[in-house]
Amino acid sequence: MQFDEQVAVGCVHGQDTPRVNNSGRISLHHLTSNILCSARRRFQKTYLVVYTCAVLGDWLQGPYVYALYSMYNFSKLQIGQLFIAGFGSSMVFGIAIGSMTDRYGRKASCLAYCLTYILSCMTKHYSSFLLLMVGRILGGISYS
Repeated sequence: MQFDEQVAVGCVHGQDTPRVNNSGRISLHHLTSNILCSARRRFQKTYLVVYTCAVLGDWLQGPYVYALYSMYNFSKLQIGQLFIAGFGSSMVFGIAIGSMTDRYGRKASCLAYCLTYILSCMTKHYSSFLLLMVGRILGGISYS
């Protein structure tokens, strides 16, 4: 088992206490794995807080988007097309987004998410069907 795998297994099984070897010394390997486990937990907590805020922001706007499109005098068919475009783009582009994240890294992915989502939200200020369609597609890409 590689060191990284041992760290991951130790983190999963909750082995937080340093191990003492036969000579009575703390094992450097286990001490290092404990430091990595605590850093991993801190990262997870930070990530979950930011991710939850981003997802809640998207979920909170959901009920109001339909009312906004109605206010722009779009028919139910057009509103349905806008929603399907958003969900469909998430489905189609979600496959590629995962490999792009692997290639370019999480930081670049998070920045791309912010940029595409901001552009998606900005399009909601205009009543042009085409512009709103582009915004829904950008929103679907960012959410995937």
